[in-house]
Amino acid sequence: MTEVQITTQLAGASKLWRYLSLDKLVDLLSTSELFFTPLATFAKTDPFEGFLPSVALDAHASIFQKYVDAFELSIQQAAEYRNKQGYPLTNEERRTLQASLEDFRSTNRRLLPAIAKTTMVNCWHASESESEAMWRIYAENGKAVAVETTLGL
Repeated sequence: MTEVQITTQLAGASKLWRYLSLDKLVDLLSTSELFFTPLATFAKTDPFEGFLPSVALDAHASIFQKYVDAFELSIQQAAEYRNKQGYPLTNEERRTLQASLEDFRSTNRRLLPAIAKTTMVNCWHASESESEAMWRIYAENGKAVAVETTLGL
């Protein structure tokens, strides 16, 4: 299993802020549960949001690359076996295997949007103090609250 370390910049005493509307606060208090939104939802309102962090992309690529390498090795071994048996792969068979490999490689790119749709997030702002910018973004007409917490217990 691959372990992904998102950040080492936050310590247990780091302050985290969550700016939310009153209805979201009531939901949080009544359910005692955080609401998680699909990461892909953010891309609908901001083209620079909704992407997997580069560390997650790198982890995914390194895992997927193992399978691509195994696929390439199996093609090479099949070709070597056929050569030893005296009937090498035909050009058509080589093209078919190469096309299959390329299709397999493109699977990784096709999976990323699905991963973003199934990756759930709950966003917090790390800061030692409240942020006027965050208030402006999340407080609709001044109707919001800020919840402050830390990573530690």
